[in-house]
Amino acid sequence: NTYTWVDNNDGKRYLRQFNALRFYVGYNRDQDSALVEVTDTTYNADARQVEYHLGKVLEVDLKKKG
Repeated sequence: NTYTWVDNNDGKRYLRQFNALRFYVGYNRDQDSALVEVTDTTYNADARQVEYHLGKVLEVDLKKKG
């Protein structure tokens, strides 16, 4: 899956590490986006969710509307 991977040597599943994530607004082809730093990645066992701890906004790409 996209957020985890399995080590073939020990069979354990590990969290995939990312340095940054790009967020998009909407589904249109010309959509605004932002690249945001990931400072840490953890697993919330109670919620069964991967959690990304975010830092600085590294880049903003605003599309002209018009």
